[in-house]
Amino acid sequence: DYGRRYGRFEVRAKLFVLAAGSRFTPAILKRSLLRSRGIGRHLHTHPNAKVVGIFDQRMDPWRGAHQAHQIHQFLSEGVLLAYAAVPPGLLAPGIPGFGRAHGDRMRLYNHMLTAGCLIEDGGEGRVTLGPDLQPVMRFDIDGDDAEKIHHGVRLLAELMFSVGARKVLLPFGGLPEIASPDELGKINARKRMFQDIELMTVHIMSSCRMG
Repeated sequence: DYGRRYGRFEVRAKLFVLAAGSRFTPAILKRSLLRSRGIGRHLHTHPNAKVVGIFDQRMDPWRGAHQAHQIHQFLSEGVLLAYAAVPPGLLAPGIPGFGRAHGDRMRLYNHMLTAGCLIEDGGEGRVTLGPDLQPVMRFDIDGDDAEKIHHGVRLLAELMFSVGARKVLLPFGGLPEIASPDELGKINARKRMFQDIELMTVHIMSSCRMG
């Protein structure tokens, strides 16, 4: 039965391959009482900040390939720009506003275009075991990461306005939206506060380095 404890067992083999992902691989090794200092350290995530453009015309983001385009022009600066259609249920928690105002904005979903900037992170995180022996991940961005995030967000906002967006929603707590290209400077001017940046990741890696 699921969750039932069956006791201890031992497996002998010439080669073991442990492939449980960057979250569970170090957890299994830690629970197996391996003592290597590197287990769970050096976690990287490619932090991803999203930008949402709102257009007068229908964009129907749910049609076609959901990750069809990328911009590699700024890779040397540690920034990858990518289009990614986000389903309404995932997008809604990251859209600014509450109550009726939030509902009215989400009714514009078919007029939205969502893109993200993926950052080559310089900060590092760790995977540790919680009190229940389940893996807990922590990642801290550093100052360079914050600058790259702001740079990438500005690039995406500028791109949205250049193709006709009438409003752009941003991942910043103190600056949730801008209404024209004239307001792009607000992104550069805002105080670099890590705790009010909405970030996500789809890349979790390097928490259990080979050797």
